[in-house]
Amino acid sequence: MFRTMRLLIVFALILVAVPPLAAQANPVEIPDLPATCSTATLPDQETTLVCFPPASMWNGDLVLFAHGYVFDYPPGLPPILPYDQIMLKVGDSTVWLPAVLNQMGFGFAMTSYSKNGLAVKEGVAETRALAAAISAQVAAAGREIRHVYVIGASEGGLITTLLMERYPEEFHGGLAMCAPVGDFQKEINYWGNFRAVLDVLFPVLPASAIDIPSTLMADWVLPIEESYYQQNLMLAMQDNPPWTAALITVTQAAVDPTSPATTPLTVKGLLDYNIFATNEGQVELGVQPFDNMTTVYSGAGPLDQYINAKIERYPSSGDVAAALAPYQTSGLLRRPLIEMHTTLDPIVPFWHQGLYTAKVIATHSWPKYTPVAISRYGHCNFTTSEMLYYFLAMVYKSSQRPIDLSFMQGLFSDNGQTYQAILALNGNSTRLPSSPRQTFLPALSNH
Repeated sequence: MFRTMRLLIVFALILVAVPPLAAQANPVEIPDLPATCSTATLPDQETTLVCFPPASMWNGDLVLFAHGYVFDYPPGLPPILPYDQIMLKVGDSTVWLPAVLNQMGFGFAMTSYSKNGLAVKEGVAETRALAAAISAQVAAAGREIRHVYVIGASEGGLITTLLMERYPEEFHGGLAMCAPVGDFQKEINYWGNFRAVLDVLFPVLPASAIDIPSTLMADWVLPIEESYYQQNLMLAMQDNPPWTAALITVTQAAVDPTSPATTPLTVKGLLDYNIFATNEGQVELGVQPFDNMTTVYSGAGPLDQYINAKIERYPSSGDVAAALAPYQTSGLLRRPLIEMHTTLDPIVPFWHQGLYTAKVIATHSWPKYTPVAISRYGHCNFTTSEMLYYFLAMVYKSSQRPIDLSFMQGLFSDNGQTYQAILALNGNSTRLPSSPRQTFLPALSNH
């Protein structure tokens, strides 16, 4: 009983660590859309959301939002439009991102994509199609879209980056957040290595890193107090702190060293993706992409030899390079892109920013790229002020129009806290600087 109580206390602490803009979502229904918004469901089950301010307020610009990964569970559900990914925390309440952008004069649109799960290719194609359709409707009404911007988090951040690299004539600026932009193969290996090492140290979960049984999925989706595998894994980790520390060290998974509760949060988050994304991802890619045949695991001292001797080895199958080519970035930019990442992101590690920076330098695209590092734990764990400030910085870099931040002073009912935080990011000036701050960050350790 005491061990179970300890487990529930740990998970109670975990529940407070919810980012303001989630990278994957349980769907949140909004029953009453504002009059400025409309939805449509296309024949392929893709749902679109379009929100425009009144014609007199529209500044002529359109913002496309590329949403993050939505688990394809239970399988076969129609594509989900993840409303919770466009909810922003302001003080003690939440605000809707489309409403904020509409108040600032921007049009807003997003699509569910035509499938859940791994949907990068669909996201790229369908975001382009949505932008083209809106442009045609605006032209039919006798007006013209001046700039089209795209923003996205996690998988949506990768979609944003690919759109900026491949279609600079269609998109004028991008803001990518917490995205696997450095190397998609390394991201797959990171998730696979975590499960493979965990299976050595804590052999609790059934099947393997590349084969997820439906019984595990059905159990893992349950609350912790009802889940056999979650309870047994977390209790095993609590009872063996040195091996838990070895799991984190060997896999280089991010935790906050000042907050012990982030260790089970990291483990749960990474296993969510292993359990719910592995099978579907293999179907989408048409290959088994994880490969650890030559990986040497290290960082746990005396345990290294044990881990390397006991770990399951998985060869990739099929033409992995060809299958992953649509998901790999080039670093070639002809339009401004700002890329935000927390330094302690457990799901999409911070080293992606360093890898992408190297690509940008190699393609001589540095003037178009702004990497932003936020010293914080969590996946997509940005404040509303950070996201809005760097969105406006991207707009400035793209349009070269001066932006006076004072109009945001009364935008939120939080006694000016968001406005003051935005001013602090801008050096307490109401105007964005002529060249927004750029921070060069070298690649961190990766595997």
